[in-house]
Amino acid sequence: MTADGEEVIVGGDGLKVGFCELLRLAPDGNSLVHAAGFGWGKEWIGRATVETSSHSLNRFVLDVREPVLVADFDKDTRFERSERLRDQDIRSGMLVR
Repeated sequence: MTADGEEVIVGGDGLKVGFCELLRLAPDGNSLVHAAGFGWGKEWIGRATVETSSHSLNRFVLDVREPVLVADFDKDTRFERSERLRDQDIRSGMLVR
């Protein structure tokens, strides 16, 4: 595990959350790669990418350049909730760039 991976686990454990991830901008400049995390299936780490389309949560986080707090993904209108978050039943979150 990389130092980044250890930081994700320590941070997530300290926050007492079920999911935590570190995303990196992919070489194509349009998607993100899961660099580290926990709570997600192992198939996500290092291989899977997440699009950064114009109405996505990830694009929003990249564009605002400040922490984003989401109390309820179902009610937030700033971006579209991803299918991945719905599939995992993730209802709230904190994202930082």
